[in-house]
Amino acid sequence: MVKSMRDTKQQLIRKGTKLFTRHSFQGTGINDVLREARAPKGSFYHFFSSKENFACEVLASQARYNLSLLQEALNKTDLNYLRRILAFFKGLLDEVKKSEFRYGCLLGTIGQEMAANSESLRQAVAVGFEEQCQALAEGICKGQQAGDINKALDPQITALFIFSAMQGGILMAKVKKNDQPFQGFLDNIMLLLRP
Repeated sequence: MVKSMRDTKQQLIRKGTKLFTRHSFQGTGINDVLREARAPKGSFYHFFSSKENFACEVLASQARYNLSLLQEALNKTDLNYLRRILAFFKGLLDEVKKSEFRYGCLLGTIGQEMAANSESLRQAVAVGFEEQCQALAEGICKGQQAGDINKALDPQITALFIFSAMQGGILMAKVKKNDQPFQGFLDNIMLLLRP
């Protein structure tokens, strides 16, 4: 069965996500992606002008996925807003644990690795984080209106703080090879947010 062009592009992005998550941007070559995707070299350059351009598309795809998970958690009507937010971050912790603390947030990994060296990758990471921060800020605001979250907090500043602390929690969990740092993040986020 012949793959459509769209299927080939999506397969390259999926495999790029996997490889960049496992081996970072600099540790992943185009040939690694092609081999993993079982795609000819020409197909890569049909869709992407460079490895950096490819990584930007991978980051955009991952950012959309992360945002969809956050929005799904924020829309859980069976939980109050504080529990919705905590459920999202507990889901992230579960993913880090599943990888035995080897892998974390792709946006954070590439951001740490490449922000000083590539303006396009820095911008792709920044856009992904900004969209997630905005969605979380809206969830915090709705939680404040519902009486589920501390009304004294500025939603925008709090969302940025939470995502910044989350990145630190993921990094420390990977370094320590246990969930204690991320669990500390969750415990403190609950203390910060609760009314």
